[in-house]
Amino acid sequence: MFRFKRVLAGALSAAMFVTVVPQVNLLADDKQMATVESEEDLSQSSEEIIESNQLLDDSDDNTTQEEESTEQPGEEEVTSVALGEESDCVYLDYGQSGIFTIDTTLEPYSEYTAITDVKYISDNESVLYIDNQGIFTAQSQGEANLYVNFEYAEDEYMQIEYTIYVYPDMTNATVSSDSIVGYVAVSDEYTYEQSIQLEGVDYVFSDSDPLTNLSYSYEGGANISVSDISVENNTITFTFSGYGTTTLSYVLAGKSFTLTAKVVRTTLNATSTLMYPGKTKTITVSNAKGKKITGNIKYESSNKSVATVNSNGKVTAKSVGNAIIKVSVGGVLYLGCAVSVTKISKVKAIKKATRIFESSTYSQPYRMKTGYYDCSSLVWRSFSTYGYKFGASSWAPTAAGIASYLNSHSKLIGKCTNNKIQKLKMQAGDLIFKPGAKNGRYRGIYHVEIFSGYDFLYFDDDGEAVVIDTWVTRYDGYLKYSIATETHRAIYGRP
Repeated sequence: MFRFKRVLAGALSAAMFVTVVPQVNLLADDKQMATVESEEDLSQSSEEIIESNQLLDDSDDNTTQEEESTEQPGEEEVTSVALGEESDCVYLDYGQSGIFTIDTTLEPYSEYTAITDVKYISDNESVLYIDNQGIFTAQSQGEANLYVNFEYAEDEYMQIEYTIYVYPDMTNATVSSDSIVGYVAVSDEYTYEQSIQLEGVDYVFSDSDPLTNLSYSYEGGANISVSDISVENNTITFTFSGYGTTTLSYVLAGKSFTLTAKVVRTTLNATSTLMYPGKTKTITVSNAKGKKITGNIKYESSNKSVATVNSNGKVTAKSVGNAIIKVSVGGVLYLGCAVSVTKISKVKAIKKATRIFESSTYSQPYRMKTGYYDCSSLVWRSFSTYGYKFGASSWAPTAAGIASYLNSHSKLIGKCTNNKIQKLKMQAGDLIFKPGAKNGRYRGIYHVEIFSGYDFLYFDDDGEAVVIDTWVTRYDGYLKYSIATETHRAIYGRP
């Protein structure tokens, strides 16, 4: 529907009507000129425009306009903007001139059997200047209302209203880049966002401004799509879903631009590593197919007293503790690796415990026999080889016995908390104990586990690393789950 109203003769005026959405079409010049020529009060300026076009139609050999390829010096093609489409909004370029016409075959004009005495009125001539016959000039950026008045029966008049938007001058408009390369983590859902700047214009665009009038289309890889484009303070932000390469065509304020985008799935060769002072390890960045990525990659350690990293990703363990190696890829993606540094004896004990666990069967009756283990015998058999016997020289004590020994030597630290996990307070080789059983043993302890370090998950919105606890015999996050679900808080000690 259009904004329209029936008006009595001599009483044409502006009014608000039902709104629809517009579209600008170019119509053949000869058809539009015929419409204008039928007006008896055509101004001298419109006659000159029409006569310049008729020079092409009145040739002696009756050739068509398309066949006459030559144009008289100084002649300009008249742009015809057709009214009567699916919308009541029309966008014009800054400085554009031409003629508005109506197509009587389209709504709302097709509803009337006869349309005569057509007049055009602009309510803001500083933006849109127009004469009574529809010849216009878009004089400055902004908005104007255009009223089309006509007689459809004797002394019966109608007024149709359009909103005219004139774009700012985009002649010198450019963008800071016509290609971008982005990176997403293989573990992510592959949503990537990057921005470029609109330059060379004095106007400030945003999504809420009708003069922005942003539209886009794209083509390219089957695994990538453009999910959104937005503009704020002349910053154009693109959001992509998936990965691959795509070519994006977009139009802002009537000016067309093209962007080539490539989004690469990216991963590290390690998100966690167990080390001892003096040991080195190189962290590398690669795509999903394993091809090494080089270039704009930067490495940073969260705790240089524990571990340092050079510009090539070489990590050197310095002292016992924990650190996060932050890896910046292309300045847009941040990956991480949790480095757990402990004594070499504890590194060896953790590795031995892992071998026993992976090659043996759990059994309390056969806990000390080869090929079997239980929780406390696994701890004792792994650590005793490297000097940690927990007061027992030849037989593994119970979990409560190990905890009691650590307590008597001031090595039982306290309760486990999520904050201690997240703040990297625990160390690889620490032992956690489950208390609370009515078994007559020290603090009712009935179970022990070996903490093997941290694994990096992601950086949160504040740039803080989010990690998860790892274990020799349990799933990652075992302690966090235990804290959340068990009545009695686990405690931990440090051999």
